[in-house]
Amino acid sequence: MTILKSLKTFFLYITLFLISGCVFATDELIDFKVNQSTLISQNNIKTISDFGEKITETVGQPQIRLDALIPRMETKGVSRDWLNWFVRTYGNSGFIGYRIFAAAIFYPYEVLATTHKQHLLQMNYAFKACVMYSADLSNYSPGRMMLKGLRADIGFDISSDGEFLSLLDTGFIVTSSSFLEKVKAYKTSHPDILDRLKGEVLSKGTAIQALNLGSIFKSLDRDDDALTCFDEARKKGSLRASIEMGNIILKRNFDEGVGFFRSLGVYGIWKIAQCYRYGINTERRFDAANHFYLEAIAIADARNYPEILYDAADFAVYYAYSQPDPVISKAVINGAIRRFVEAGELHLGLGYLRAAEVSLDVVTLFPDMVTNPHFSVDFRKEAAKRALLEGHAAKATSMLDKLHLGDDADMMIIRAYVEQIDRSLVLK
Repeated sequence: MTILKSLKTFFLYITLFLISGCVFATDELIDFKVNQSTLISQNNIKTISDFGEKITETVGQPQIRLDALIPRMETKGVSRDWLNWFVRTYGNSGFIGYRIFAAAIFYPYEVLATTHKQHLLQMNYAFKACVMYSADLSNYSPGRMMLKGLRADIGFDISSDGEFLSLLDTGFIVTSSSFLEKVKAYKTSHPDILDRLKGEVLSKGTAIQALNLGSIFKSLDRDDDALTCFDEARKKGSLRASIEMGNIILKRNFDEGVGFFRSLGVYGIWKIAQCYRYGINTERRFDAANHFYLEAIAIADARNYPEILYDAADFAVYYAYSQPDPVISKAVINGAIRRFVEAGELHLGLGYLRAAEVSLDVVTLFPDMVTNPHFSVDFRKEAAKRALLEGHAAKATSMLDKLHLGDDADMMIIRAYVEQIDRSLVLK
């Protein structure tokens, strides 16, 4: 009896040791989580992918006790938005498998909560890499759900209010036509579901839930309800929700919409420029568009949104080609290329690529521009190479092939990772 008791005690200690050891073995995952948002903002594809490859090869780890893990993540400074999501999703389980935990770690919920982007494909390659590894690590991960939504097939019907609410907390879920079809089907058998969820989301929901529910209301032409949800998401930090609010206000009254977008600062001023450029809810006026583009890029905060610099440069190229005076055209195009490069330096790789493309186009129109550094072969080679390092493998490779420039070691590694990411967006 004493021997049996001793064996039980021994195995209990071994079990506790393994569980405790696994908690400490997850430290590298927790450290990655602490740094993940920075790696994404820097579009650091290589660091994320190297770590992802290492973790996906990990097997045989024991279950992890959540009552030890969650306080440890709090102590290490994991994002509060992500940690709250993690507790909501897994907190009642008691234990979590290592790979499921890793899949959750890679899911960049905290970025989704505040992003101004409206679709997964608009995110940079570092973000997409995180989603890919989340999907690779677990069939039931939020990353896998995002990729299913991207392919317009979430794979199951909505079966309860709780499941519906949980799905609303998935980033970009409303961009899935499959999800919207499931919503309509569930709504048919539960006619008041959206109003019930609205009350719950407004009282204790997340920014992502409020944004997604607002988008559903908007798709059903219930703009007043959409505005209420978007406003709640805006208060919780979602810039995308602010933009959606502005779009509805703009549709109702253009002048009021302009005033609202102005209140958003540089991003809103850029949106006004696009309204005049493309004739959104107003007549096309290139002079007004030019005015607002110049106003936007003059604000220091524009450097937080490289797409503003890119779009302003794109407008400048369009404007330059319409000018009868070649002197003006050359000056404007030269300035536009500087903006494209600046966007690239802020990790929007398409900026580098567009700079190379415009440079190549211009030398055929104005051969005398070849003496300008922005229109040299070396400039185009360097710009295309940098575009590839930021993740744009296919287009950058095409440009590099035109320029007869081969890959160096770093470029080959990044190319391999990016091609893997692109395949995952199609196949997962």
